Amino acid sequence: MGINQFALPLVKIVVAVGFAIAGLAEANSAPDACAVLTAAEVSAAVGQPVGPPTGGSQNGEGGGQCEYGFEVSNQPGFNSFGVELYQFKSPAEAQKWFSSHLNNSDDAIGTQKPILEPGVGDAAYSKLGVLASIKAAEWVAVRGSRRIQISVVTAALPPHDRLRALVLAALSR
Repeated sequence: MGINQFALPLVKIVVAVGFAIAGLAEANSAPDACAVLTAAEVSAAVGQPVGPPTGGSQNGEGGGQCEYGFEVSNQPGFNSFGVELYQFKSPAEAQKWFSSHLNNSDDAIGTQKPILEPGVGDAAYSKLGVLASIKAAEWVAVRGSRRIQISVVTAALPPHDRLRALVLAALSR
């Protein structure tokens, strides 16, 4: 079995587990994750047209998820852009969750330590991971009582500043 045959299913599992772990906190009403970014904004960030969003699902505990798929020229395979929103009961709960998640952020995409992102919401971090030829970027930010997480899994990651701009746009809505 080649490394890519092993890596692709593993990356899909890791992304799904990351979304599940991130959605465990308690909250009020679930926001619509597909409403905070347009397909045009996501397409511009990844540099490729994205398909229609799938998801818009809510986990019933204050969280919603949305996912976009896209193709990367000369890089066939799994390319995914995910958005998760979560509404906490209070800003204090959001900050508590963020601190705990930051201190235990070795889940989801691997071994690289999170990098704090000043000027993004009330608190934010990004981190990158690599598994074979697949790369992943994750941004987690809180503003007030809301948390947003953006995850990208692809062979060619969008530039850091594009992902930062998307997180800022999503937090403003």
